[in-house]
Amino acid sequence: MKWYVKALVQNAIAQLPAPVADPLYFQLQRRLGELRNPRFDMRFNAALEVAEALAEADVKLAGKRVLEVGTGRTVDLPLGLWLMGADEVVTVDITRLLRADLVDAAIGYLERSWSDLRPRMLAYADADTLDERFAFLRAARGVDDDGLNAFLGRVGIDYRAPSDAARLSLPDESIDLHVTFVVLQHVPPEPIVNILREGRRVLRRDGHMVHIANTGDHFAHADPSLSPLHFLRYSERQWDLIAGNRFMYQNRMRADDYYARFEAAGLSVAHTKERMDDRALSDLRAGLPLHADFRGRPAERDAVIRFTARLVRDDGPDEAEGGSEAETS
Repeated sequence: MKWYVKALVQNAIAQLPAPVADPLYFQLQRRLGELRNPRFDMRFNAALEVAEALAEADVKLAGKRVLEVGTGRTVDLPLGLWLMGADEVVTVDITRLLRADLVDAAIGYLERSWSDLRPRMLAYADADTLDERFAFLRAARGVDDDGLNAFLGRVGIDYRAPSDAARLSLPDESIDLHVTFVVLQHVPPEPIVNILREGRRVLRRDGHMVHIANTGDHFAHADPSLSPLHFLRYSERQWDLIAGNRFMYQNRMRADDYYARFEAAGLSVAHTKERMDDRALSDLRAGLPLHADFRGRPAERDAVIRFTARLVRDDGPDEAEGGSEAETS
């Protein structure tokens, strides 16, 4: 699909009242968009990325209380963390989107993919716990609307929506791990700092945050003709007209912009793993037109279109881990 067609459709639906727009947009996604063939693999792989990031600091998921910001329509990431030993995952979202049919489909994906996923999860989990929890999920197939809350309670998932991630009803220092997966790019820059500060408030002094962000143009996922940095050619006003609606908002921040906001929220980047995109770098070096707001920065930094950052609180000597270390692949 051409990117501008998608933008027109999203903007048109966003003009409708929410009770009409939301189910209509879901049906379009289910029939024509990303939910036609849901990428359950992405979120279970994200759980493995979180476990890997923690392993860098010799931290295991076993017994941890986790906060996820940005649940979405499924609980694949919380389920993956629970399988690997997390005790509880509190997952919050500004909008109530979770669907029992997609949760059940995710369990089906796990069953089909277990021969691949089990050895990878086993690198970060106790074998008995992993196998016992997977056996429960297999037995729980058939999750429906009536049984969804009971299922979530059994797997240690506390779903809270609608809930403002910048104003959580959680006590100070009550969370071991704060995570997001491809969520921060859909939040305006200033609210990101508020969310991070609130996350820092509820994070234990020896806790960690792991944030995975995709900083490329999401329209390029649907339209391969686009550069991953296509959206950097527009002014803020132009981009707001194109993708300022609630179905597609993307802030266009680069990796270094996120790192600066992590610091502003009282957090230190202990480790970051980055992905520099070859096409993005080539386009920049070939003279990709950029709006004035995005000129004058190193092409190698703007071409980073994905990162996984592990953060710690910076308010004491126990949390300082000697700065950041970047891996580019």
